[in-house]
Amino acid sequence: MRRDCGNCIYARMCRQQSCPAAQPTPWHETAEEIEAGLAWGDRKAFLMQWLRRRMSWVLSRRQQVVVDLHLFQGMTFNQISRVTGVDRSSVCRAMKRSVVRLRRLWRVEQARISRQTAAKSKRGAKRDKKRRRERGGKSRRPA
Repeated sequence: MRRDCGNCIYARMCRQQSCPAAQPTPWHETAEEIEAGLAWGDRKAFLMQWLRRRMSWVLSRRQQVVVDLHLFQGMTFNQISRVTGVDRSSVCRAMKRSVVRLRRLWRVEQARISRQTAAKSKRGAKRDKKRRRERGGKSRRPA
């Protein structure tokens, strides 16, 4: 992808190899790569929002602080230990236990969602079968 550098007097000069703007940009992405990046951004935003909401459900106050400082503020365990006055190993342990609890909650919620989806599809199949019978479609009962 070529671009005009804005420094050249004529746009055709940018087509010369000597002009840095004439070089293809190394940041070029295909449409699929852009779409994948946007989809990942949406997914990440959903996960972060879910995490923010569920932290208070299953985590202790200390664990909430550690997760917030580490994931949302970008602090290292050493920095967190200095800020909170807790040993680094305790910070690491709190983070590890938080991740275990949140993963467990995630699995429970995903299982519940898949059960609901399966139940809806089963109800939909029964409803469709009932509608076919009402319309005079094939029935398993002998006439």
